Amino acid sequence: MRRLERHTVRAPAEHGHSLQVPALANARPLVGTNRSLLKSWNIELAGRPLAMLREQLRGELPRLALQHTRRYRDVSPAGWDDQSLLLSGHQPRLFHPGVWFKNYALSSLGQYGIGTPINLVVDNDLCGLPAIAVPVIHQGRTAFANCLWEHWSALPSDLRGNLGLGLAAARHKLEADFGWQTLELPLSQLCRTEAFACFLAELLLRAKELRTIHNSALDEYRRLNRIRSKSHPVPALALEGNWCEVPFWVYSAAKPRRQRLFVQATGAGLELSDRDGWSLTLDKLRLTEQLQQLLQGPVCIRTRALTTTLFSRVLACDLFLHGIGGAKYDELTNEIGQQFFGMPLPAFMTLTATVRLPGHERPTTAADVVRHEVLQRELKYHPEQHLNPADTAAAAKWVAAKRHLLATRGSNSNLKSWQRELEQVDAALEPYVARTAKQLAAEIERLSEVQQCDAVLGSREISLCCFDAGLPAQIAAAARNHSSASR
Repeated sequence: MRRLERHTVRAPAEHGHSLQVPALANARPLVGTNRSLLKSWNIELAGRPLAMLREQLRGELPRLALQHTRRYRDVSPAGWDDQSLLLSGHQPRLFHPGVWFKNYALSSLGQYGIGTPINLVVDNDLCGLPAIAVPVIHQGRTAFANCLWEHWSALPSDLRGNLGLGLAAARHKLEADFGWQTLELPLSQLCRTEAFACFLAELLLRAKELRTIHNSALDEYRRLNRIRSKSHPVPALALEGNWCEVPFWVYSAAKPRRQRLFVQATGAGLELSDRDGWSLTLDKLRLTEQLQQLLQGPVCIRTRALTTTLFSRVLACDLFLHGIGGAKYDELTNEIGQQFFGMPLPAFMTLTATVRLPGHERPTTAADVVRHEVLQRELKYHPEQHLNPADTAAAAKWVAAKRHLLATRGSNSNLKSWQRELEQVDAALEPYVARTAKQLAAEIERLSEVQQCDAVLGSREISLCCFDAGLPAQIAAAARNHSSASR
């Protein structure tokens, strides 16, 4: 296989700056390039032409997203280009402003007429820790937590009954307060479409081929990025006898704990299993039809990380907006997709921003403390270089004595005696910088305390609900202060 290329993208260190790879201003031509590329794909998925499935999903996806969004907020699609679809997505969490920047960008691209902006709510992922770190909020500022609670309280009861979808809907209603216009759709609804059934069927029918490509690309990705973990960025797909793992989850109301999905051929059929008691045999000749029926019922088959974006980029949109983590993982998706489909995948955008809490825009770091400690050492060993002008005349003889000692060091045969004389001269100069040294010691102590505080309050990953009403304007400003650098 061809060698993967390693790219490094980093969030901006400075407050109020964004990373855009490529720049948002290049979104329109990028959409055109991606559309042209996908039109050149003369392939089928489970016997259905890709072009037909994309066209079908292009009509279905905005309708589903509009129907879902209007359950809890108004949205105006005026000005959107309905010929192109823009997608982003994230788990339904109270994420930090850097992630929220994608939603702002999605809305902006829609308002500029580049496409219909839809955010996927990945509602099949694990919750993780059901909490956020909450720093002390400055007195007099109202955090978005209050606004989110108000929007949550106004949601339909079925949304409030689902914590993930409820949080996503409350956050989306808050975005309406800023004028952000986007649609949202749970990934679970996307996974009930005919296009998804065809995508799933294609991967099931070619499961062993997919596993070989997946694991080979994964090995190369780990080698290139010097990753030793067997679970990062994703685990290898397993082969247990004739059972071949495919990159999907399966679960149901009866067995809500999600399991890996396995498949094996059985004559004219395919048998699906979670290798934990559940199995189902499907007819190959009616595979897509039977899968679509299955996906409408109690059994849930959902994408995993790489297949979520693989499906989205190939079938569901003309441009996908990633954060840094997703962009890094999709270097692997690019390789898997190109080998599996025989065509290069359409490009995506990588977006993030750095916005910190008010008062902590420029957090104190260990480097700030070290710089002052270096100066403290200078005062001790080179006090003559830090004299006040008023003390220059009084300390002149000691400065001259030190210069003489430094000039004669190489010719002095008794280094111990020379060292004692140097220490005596520095001790004589010490009173002239004592006040400065005291002030510096106090500043180092203060900076050390501030650094410990800023390690928390100065983080760029504090949840959006901890910020005040100035955050949307800061996100918009970050869009104008951007870099497109990646290595």
